[in-house]
Parts: sequence; structure tokens; C-alpha cells
Amino acid sequence: MLTRAHYPFDDSEESDTIIRTVDNVDFYIHRVILSVASVKLKEQLSKLPKPSSDDVSKPVFNVPETSKTIDLLLRFCYPVDDPFISAPMALGNVLEAALKYDIKWQ
Repeated sequence: MLTRAHYPFDDSEESDTIIRTVDNVDFYIHRVILSVASVKLKEQLSKLPKPSSDDVSKPVFNVPETSKTIDLLLRFCYPVDDPFISAPMALGNVLEAALKYDIKWQ
């Protein structure tokens, strides 16, 4: 069963792509924001089809990370408050994903 991520990744109308995690959570994202944060993600997302304005379905980018890791990682990329990470394992998972996707820390 698919689940929708929490704010700000739950806006299906304004987003242009879905990131689907290994635990089946859909993050509705904006390619332009992630393209600024990561050249690797920009390249990977550019390989997906671009949705047309009348197309209700959005391209899906499947990732092997969990929703917890992707949620924390995306919050560092988006113009929202940075998350507080207290669990060492969660921090390790986010750092691993950040290195994998070559995220630029602002």
C-alpha cells in the first residue's frame, strides 16, 4: 500500500515528480529544488519523462532508502527548517544518502 509523505512533500498538485521509497511512501517533489541541491539527482531526474500540464500522473523515481531517511534528507534541501536528528543511526543513514546523491549543504 502506498502512503503519501507529510508536508511539504504531500502536495501532488504543485509537484512534478514522485520519489518513492523502499517502504512505499510517495514524496511529491519539485525537480528544480533538488537540481540545485544535487547535480547527481538532477541527472537522474532528467532521465525521467517530463509530465505534461494535462497529465495527472507524475514520473516516479524509486529509491532504496526508507521514508524516514528521505524525509530528513529532503528537509535539508527544501526551504524549510532543518530537522533535528538525535538518533545516531538516523544521522548515519542521512549522511550516507547525502553522500550517495552528492547533496550540497547550504
